[in-house]
Amino acid sequence: MVSHNFFGHTNPDGKNPFERLQESKVVFSAAAENIAFGPKTGRQAFETWLRSPEHRKNMLDCRFTLHGVAYVEDRWTHLLLKPR
Repeated sequence: MVSHNFFGHTNPDGKNPFERLQESKVVFSAAAENIAFGPKTGRQAFETWLRSPEHRKNMLDCRFTLHGVAYVEDRWTHLLLKPR
């Protein structure tokens, strides 16, 4: 997002997180992406996601058994996966 100067689930090329995962050869049966713009710490990003009903729903979904968090400059991404 930083290198392409955007903030959103769909990148400027029109690809969503699921298409980007598939292009990266990540095999999954379910996935979700939480993003946040501006929190300075991981705790702040986590609390931001918990206050959002959709983000919270993703975080509490028991289907997801793998997750990762990335932080670059002022953008946070939390990817949640259920492997195939």
